[in-house]
Amino acid sequence: MTFHLSSQTLQSHFLVDLHLHSHHSWATSRTCTIPEYWIEAQRKGLRVIGTGDITHPGWTESIDRMLTPAANGLLDLKPEWVRELGTRVPPACQAPVQFMLTGEINCVYRQGQRSRRVHHLVHVSTLDRARKLQHRLQPFGRLDGDGRPTLKLDSRDLLEMLLETDPDSALVPAHIWTPWYAMLGSRSGFDSIEECFRDLASEIRTVESGLSADPEMMMHVPSVAPRTIISSSDAHSPAKLGREATAVWGQPSYPQILRLLRSARDAGPAFTVEWPPAMGKYYWDGHRKCRHAQDPARQRGNRPICPVCHKPATRGVLARIQQLTPAAGPGPAPASRPPAFHTLPLSEVVALSLQRKAQTKAVRSVCDRLMANLGPEFHILRHAEWEEILLHSHGAVADAILAVRQGKGAIDPGYDGRYGTFNLPVPQSSD
Repeated sequence: MTFHLSSQTLQSHFLVDLHLHSHHSWATSRTCTIPEYWIEAQRKGLRVIGTGDITHPGWTESIDRMLTPAANGLLDLKPEWVRELGTRVPPACQAPVQFMLTGEINCVYRQGQRSRRVHHLVHVSTLDRARKLQHRLQPFGRLDGDGRPTLKLDSRDLLEMLLETDPDSALVPAHIWTPWYAMLGSRSGFDSIEECFRDLASEIRTVESGLSADPEMMMHVPSVAPRTIISSSDAHSPAKLGREATAVWGQPSYPQILRLLRSARDAGPAFTVEWPPAMGKYYWDGHRKCRHAQDPARQRGNRPICPVCHKPATRGVLARIQQLTPAAGPGPAPASRPPAFHTLPLSEVVALSLQRKAQTKAVRSVCDRLMANLGPEFHILRHAEWEEILLHSHGAVADAILAVRQGKGAIDPGYDGRYGTFNLPVPQSSD
C-alpha cells in the first residue's frame, strides 16, 4: 500500500527515536557514542533522539560533557562538538538534532506466583533529576555495569519512584510483546497493563510496539486500545537508528514530546515509521534450535510445540496478540489510528537490490551518494521520485526502493530470535 500524507502533516511534525543504547549496554557497538548518534540522526532525518542509558553513571558523565540544556527543555550538542563533527554530515542532510534524556530498565521480580522480567523506558526532564533517580535505584541493583540495568524492582514501584523523583517524567513499557522481556510477553509478562501496574495503571498512557508488531495489529487488545502507541529503533548501533520512529505534532520541545507520552490517544503521533512486523525476531511461533517456524493460524492447541524435538516452542508476537484479543472477535475498530509507514533501512534496501551485505563498501557508497544529492534517508525512502533515485544510483536500486515503499515483496517471517528475510519481487523481463 502506498503511504500518503497531507501537506499539512508533512510541514507540522518532527521525527523522534526515543529508544537507543550507549556503548555501556550489553551487546552494543563501540560506536554507540553521542557524536556518532548525532551524525547518524541527521543522515536519517530525525530531529530528536534519546540519549539512552541515563541510569549509567559513566554515560551521564558523557552527557554532561557533550550536551547542554536548550531553551525548549531538550539538550543540544555543545558548539565545539558541532564545529568538529559538522563536516561529516552531507550538506543536504544537515539539520538541528536534539537529545532527550532516556533509558531502559529491566525489572526482574515475582508477582502472582510467577517470575516477571519486564523492560521499561524512562524519560526524564533534567540531568539533575536523572542523577537523583540513579541514587534512588542503587539499592535495587548495579547501575555501573550494563547500561540497561537489571533491578529487583516491581514495575509499579519503579513508576511510583520515577514520578516522585521527576513529576515531569514518563514511563513507557518497552517492546511490549517480546516473549522474554516485555510487559505483555508470552513467557514472563502479564495479560494486561492493569495487572502489571495495578493502582497506577492510569499513569501508563503510551506503549512501545517493538519490531515484531505495529499499531494495526495491537488496536483490538483491550488494555492497549485506549493508549498511544509509539515506535522506536531500540538501536544497538548508530546504523540501526531510525529503523522505527515516531512523528510528533508541532515543533521540537520536551513539553511537546511529554504531551505525546502522557496524554490520551487523541493526542497521539502524526504517524509512525514501522519495520515490517514479519521481519521481527519474534513474529511467528518457532524453535530456532530446530530451525522450525510455524504460522500460529496452523497451530493446534494452546501451547506451541516444536514438531522436531517435541519441546515447547516460543510463542510469537502474532499469536500472543491473538491470544489477548477478545474471543468474541475484534468487534468494531476503535477510533482511527495514525497512519504507519512500513519500510526497511536504506542500507538494507540497497543491499537487497545489489545482492550484497548492508555493511559492504558498495552499499555504503550508493547510500552516501543518494544522501549527498537527495537528502536524509527517510526522505529518500518515503518521497524521492524514481527518476531522482535513478539519476544518483541505478535502476535496480530505484526499483527496490519503490517496491518496499509500495509494500511489494515477500517475507519469510522471523521467529524465536531469528530475523525474518525480505525477498524483493522478481523483476518482469522486458520484450
